[in-house]
Amino acid sequence: MSKTALITGIFGQDGTLLTKSLLNKGYRILGLVRSGPENKYFRDHFESVTILKNNLSSYSEVINLFKSNQIDECFHLAACHHESIKSNLFSLEQDSLMVQTNFESTKNLIHAILETGSKTKFFYAGSSQMFSPSEFNQSFDEKCSCNPSTFYGHTKVFSANLIDYYRKNHNFYGVTGILFNHESPLRSPKFISRLITKSCAQIAKGQLKKLEVRNPYGVTDWSSAKDFVEGFQQVLSQESAGDYIFSSGTQHKVMDLIEICFNHLKLDINEHLSFPQSAKTPDVSLIGDNTKLKSTGWEPKYSFKEFILEMLEEDLKSL
Repeated sequence: MSKTALITGIFGQDGTLLTKSLLNKGYRILGLVRSGPENKYFRDHFESVTILKNNLSSYSEVINLFKSNQIDECFHLAACHHESIKSNLFSLEQDSLMVQTNFESTKNLIHAILETGSKTKFFYAGSSQMFSPSEFNQSFDEKCSCNPSTFYGHTKVFSANLIDYYRKNHNFYGVTGILFNHESPLRSPKFISRLITKSCAQIAKGQLKKLEVRNPYGVTDWSSAKDFVEGFQQVLSQESAGDYIFSSGTQHKVMDLIEICFNHLKLDINEHLSFPQSAKTPDVSLIGDNTKLKSTGWEPKYSFKEFILEMLEEDLKSL
């Protein structure tokens, strides 16, 4: 008998990739979305997926969902962050929306699972922003104390702590995956990786003269989003639940990404790259220790160069 998975935030990068992976394994999938326009990509590619409009901040709606469906696995990927609402300014409305989406929804899903006596295994998408960058280039693992430098990071810590509480006190099978940067052709152009691949494609097609970046010497722990969604499933197959760092365990400079794209397209960096002359030193950044995740049998399949070139090729096709 096939399993049923519930995916919140199903229209996002991770939700889309996870949907494709689970369908290939024979899952029945329920996707939760907020009210909004129909997603043409899902309608065209995933006809068998049931899309439900549900307000995760409404406990009555959430518990009715679990009463009406036998859900084996719940992947809570929905999130609200500064990029989602296009503002970095202090705002009560913005912070309240983050608390509702990133924390209250988690609380409601956990309570619905426990109240209905469901055996649902629960995965929550945390964030590397639950930590703050270390000037000592510290590698973060699951034992490191959370010290977020953003409000978004705090809301993720709230949920991770809640999951840990119910795991320890109510026999709740809940996992927090602390996700470092992960990329795919579905990544938003607001993120530096996709901004670069898209701009390089535009330069190659004669639609743009220069790629402008703030600091090509900044470093990031980048991974493939396709690898991560396989990890989501792997950690739910473990006998006991816990928290896991999802990362590559290595760092690359922004310039590494640029050089891969420029070399592939045979573009002249001196002609097509622009950045402030003051940008000479790496930013303080986050790097994750994925030892615990690898102990489950998970291994990344895609190299840094492979998933960057995949994004670049998709951007070339779209033009």
